[in-house]
Amino acid sequence: MSFDPKQMLKMMRQYSHIARAIDPTYPTNIVISVISPLSGLVAGGWLLYNGGTFGAAVGAAFLMAIAVLMSWVIGREIDPDNDYSAFVGVAITFLVMLLLDIPMFAIMSVVLLSGAPRFVNRIVGPPPLLTDSIMLLVLAAIIAYGTNWVLVLVVTLVFFLNATMINPVRRDYIFAGLSIAILVGRILIWGMETAGSEFSLPYIATMIGIGIFYLLTVLANRHIDSVTDEFGYEIYQERVRAGMMVILAAGLIGALWNGDTGLIWLLPGWAAMLGVSIYRLPITVRELLQFQQRRTQ
Repeated sequence: MSFDPKQMLKMMRQYSHIARAIDPTYPTNIVISVISPLSGLVAGGWLLYNGGTFGAAVGAAFLMAIAVLMSWVIGREIDPDNDYSAFVGVAITFLVMLLLDIPMFAIMSVVLLSGAPRFVNRIVGPPPLLTDSIMLLVLAAIIAYGTNWVLVLVVTLVFFLNATMINPVRRDYIFAGLSIAILVGRILIWGMETAGSEFSLPYIATMIGIGIFYLLTVLANRHIDSVTDEFGYEIYQERVRAGMMVILAAGLIGALWNGDTGLIWLLPGWAAMLGVSIYRLPITVRELLQFQQRRTQ
């Protein structure tokens, strides 16, 4: 029985307008399905070679495979026009985790980053269902339980944007309020703990450098050529840009609250932002030069 992504998408739509059917025959999907486990094997083998235990190697392999996959997913969400820009972020994620011996990242927080842009940019097509809002709120509650609880603010931002931008879903004002309630409840019960990590100069420079580079990329993103997964829906440039900015907001919030550790926890997101910015650099330069020309005329 052959895989039919259209039939799979039709089944998904009964329960979610955010989920996407992954076509295993699409070239870039094939590439990432090979690269992700392969990168995990390399990471595990590298740890064994350097004297690590088998158990530690298995853990490193799993984390690397997930980090690479999540970086690709985030890259595809923030740059839907370019199939291959996400792979630049994949390479950055792999090299940084391997060469700098990054031991971990915040998996649930990165899952949030992989889905938040889609909630806002509606690259799938139709607006989110009530079940989508409920699932995002549940994810906020899970994140609130951990040390990276401050990212619940990102969930609030996503709900607010979806309730106010073009073709709004007004009920998400309620969900924005509920996410704030979760945040307040978390603070009252467990306090406002941090990762206990200070900001070092290299990490500050990295955050500022990538942040400015990515912001220029977002501002220069003046055209969208992609179409939605479902026929009959329009992609709005404002929503695509807002989805891109959600990732930057998440990265900054996490890093500013948790210091160096907060930046590491969201490594796949930062790598995706840098990768997309590098790939789109010629477009960014061209758009900024044209903008400058229009100002001088």
